[in-house]
Amino acid sequence: MNTHLWRLTVRDDFAAAHALRHYEGKCERLHGHNFAVELTVEGQNLTQDTEMLLDFKVLKTGLKRVLETLDHRLLNETPPFDR
Repeated sequence: MNTHLWRLTVRDDFAAAHALRHYEGKCERLHGHNFAVELTVEGQNLTQDTEMLLDFKVLKTGLKRVLETLDHRLLNETPPFDR
């Protein structure tokens, strides 16, 4: 029985703007941030051929694809933050 837990983490960042809804103060106005994102997957089994949990390229590509939908956007107009 394999009880070892493997973790793989990738990091990336993006820049976006937003305004806080129903907030009284400067942050109610449009302003921007640089966001740092960390994505971690974990599992108990490594692939037999490469002995990896998941290829870094697969995880990095997936994260980049998601962050492209947020980068240099107005988050208040971008799902799911538009609600």
